[in-house]
Amino acid sequence: MAEFRLTALPEELQYLVVQSVAKNSFGDLFRLRTTSKHMKEITLSPGVYASLNVFEWPSHIPRPLRLYEECFAHRSPSTQYLKGAQYFFLYGFEEESLAMIKTTADKGFKIALYTYAMVRKVFWDAEEYFSRFDRDNIRKISMYVANTAGVGVATSSDSISGQEG
Repeated sequence: MAEFRLTALPEELQYLVVQSVAKNSFGDLFRLRTTSKHMKEITLSPGVYASLNVFEWPSHIPRPLRLYEECFAHRSPSTQYLKGAQYFFLYGFEEESLAMIKTTADKGFKIALYTYAMVRKVFWDAEEYFSRFDRDNIRKISMYVANTAGVGVATSSDSISGQEG
């Protein structure tokens, strides 16, 4: 196979490629970051922080607080969801937290959609968000709950925590 350099692409495409890498793999993102000064600059761009899914971060590596802050500042769906869930379940800020979770659910973040639908059903008996689940979503959620006995947070790429595919 012929060698192809990412830097041969137009700048806009380089940014899109790096954002796609950021959605799927922290390891690949950090390897890409070490290839050149230009790639390091791209990996530090706002679009990359907005694309990061902190649920994909390897669990054996400590997560720097600054990473969460940068991702949240650039509206990463995974950090918006985490902040919304924290505000709702720990601090009881219903309006603000549900607005954050709903925004994330509307962006297609599956675990946020599941959380928002369940919270609305349990606390207000509202079912309108259940119509957004398709059979595949329900199958994945059922398998996850059965495998974990309903405890924990999903972290694999084919779990319910990932972006809409």
